[in-house]
Amino acid sequence: MSAKFKRRVLSIDGGGIRGIIPAMVLNYIEERTGKRIATMFDL
Repeated sequence: MSAKFKRRVLSIDGGGIRGIIPAMVLNYIEERTGKRIATMFDL
């Protein structure tokens, strides 16, 4: 598979109280990059 067909997949595990940490990490990434998470991942 060539480089132009690579896909970026975001997979998050956890729910309820355990979902807070991944949400905080995603928020941090958005703040650092200035981009929305949805635009940085394909799936």
